[in-house]
Amino acid sequence: MSTSPATITEFQGVRSLHLATSWAQGAMRVAKPDNIELEYVQRVITWSI
Repeated sequence: MSTSPATITEFQGVRSLHLATSWAQGAMRVAKPDNIELEYVQRVITWSI
């Protein structure tokens, strides 16, 4: 079984995690790491707030 490595990119102050695709699996703004950067993550965790 072949696995592709996780990669991290940074663009305009946003650091993103990619798991074998160009799609971001997670992201954080370097200047505000406690804020939720991706809208879909905001929607997923809304129920817990």
